[in-house]
Amino acid sequence: MVGARLGADRGRGILLLLGGMTIGYLATEPQWKQIQPFCEGLFRGMLTLFLLEMGITAARQAQAFRAVGPFMLAFGILMPVVNGVTGVTLGHTIGLGVGGAFVFGAICASASFIDAPAACRASLPEANPGI
Repeated sequence: MVGARLGADRGRGILLLLGGMTIGYLATEPQWKQIQPFCEGLFRGMLTLFLLEMGITAARQAQAFRAVGPFMLAFGILMPVVNGVTGVTLGHTIGLGVGGAFVFGAICASASFIDAPAACRASLPEANPGI
């Protein structure tokens, strides 16, 4: 039952994403101006509320983080550096210019910190959000 529910949620999310991309591609400048307040202003407000809710959820689980804190702190500092250097090296190896390799390294170094907690919450409901 849970697997079917997650599949349905992913299907709707992908449909919304593709629909938004299609609208963005097809919209003319006057049409964009009509929906711009919803897409830009409202998005930032909703993102702020989402991040606030995620912070509150993580803060409630602060005790769980203290148990794994030193490891998570080291991991959080070292892995972006390792992934970034690996990304720049791979980018250079495949023939990207300096700018392209830098951007690829930055993408490899960063994780989707905004999306990852929500994805983990949906796919692993028993996971501790504090960790």
